[in-house]
Amino acid sequence: MDLNKALYVLSVFSDTINGKDTFHQRRVAFIAYKIAENLNFERYGLSLVLQSGLIHDIGLLSEASKLETYRQIIEEDFKQLNKHAVIGSKLARFFNLHLDVSNAIGLHHTPQDKNTSALGSLLFLADNIEAVYRSISNPFAFDEIYNFIAQKEHLFNKEMFKVFRELAQTESFWYALNKQNIDRELVKIVDEHKAESDDEFLKRLAYFVAYASDHITPFFENYSVFIKNIAAAIGYKMSLNKEDLELSALFSHSGYIFIPTNLLNSSDRLNESDFNIIKAHPYYTKLLLDALGVGDNIKYPAIYHHEKKSKDGYPFKVTVVDEYTEVLRISTFLAALLQDRPYRVSYEYEEAKNILNSEEFDKKILDIALELELENVVKTQDEYYEGIGRLFL
Repeated sequence: MDLNKALYVLSVFSDTINGKDTFHQRRVAFIAYKIAENLNFERYGLSLVLQSGLIHDIGLLSEASKLETYRQIIEEDFKQLNKHAVIGSKLARFFNLHLDVSNAIGLHHTPQDKNTSALGSLLFLADNIEAVYRSISNPFAFDEIYNFIAQKEHLFNKEMFKVFRELAQTESFWYALNKQNIDRELVKIVDEHKAESDDEFLKRLAYFVAYASDHITPFFENYSVFIKNIAAAIGYKMSLNKEDLELSALFSHSGYIFIPTNLLNSSDRLNESDFNIIKAHPYYTKLLLDALGVGDNIKYPAIYHHEKKSKDGYPFKVTVVDEYTEVLRISTFLAALLQDRPYRVSYEYEEAKNILNSEEFDKKILDIALELELENVVKTQDEYYEGIGRLFL
């Protein structure tokens, strides 16, 4: 898997707040890269700049107040803002990224006089430029944007700010930051800096995406682990590939990150229009997994978990015939019954099995699911998942 392409996709994923894309991290990555390029960073250094910028705010993903953090940077706020930077630094290490990337992310809210990382100083400048750019009502008021940033020039690395001053005089630099252009510009850069990930990266990525998706609403807490545990217990009895099944389970509801949380938290019966929005989550999961280049053996079970043999499932209207997909379909359905939702409380284990037994599932797989000791399956701990949780403390 191309590491930088995966980090770009992760950046899109984590730039999404309440169903809306901020473009923040991708703009910061582009700004930092262009400054580094004009400072004649060598190729490997440019790749590290790109990685640092793409996920520098990844530590915000579990923050309920993350919207409040995206604001103009004021000197008194540095200490308060630094928590997510520290978390992001830990997550970079979790992904086994270069130590310079981890250090830069940890210091991206630290002014030049206290910043011990060249990449950190670069991120600090780029982060401030993007924050001001997004706060100005007219994104084409280039002089106004530059003058606002220049008021805090003393906080930034002099050489880096000098390069930014030169870039700011070119209209094309600002045009590239526009939301219609930034992804096209950045993808070209990402494609120029291919980097191979290690063998464990996909597993770490799946767990992180699952953890982030589980924390967009209290009603999803540990949901992906419930799905994974049930699927693994069924798959074991069927001699299915455990790793593929677990990865599918972990990715299966990642698309919810793109759904407005007010719909997920609604205790009222949803109208058809709102329900159609929620039904899009497997489609968004498909876009995510396609962009990552995840294999069909993992992708299809993850995106088809709401489909039925009768073709009246959603959203792809396909017939489910694959055993892995059917296992995940049953596991997702059962895991949801075992959790509270805003419109109902969780079902007891036997009651959940009775509901499961009344639905249209493959009989062989259904019988295996009905034999599970759900209390033990649900309570099975997952060290990887819990380890990510500790990073956010």
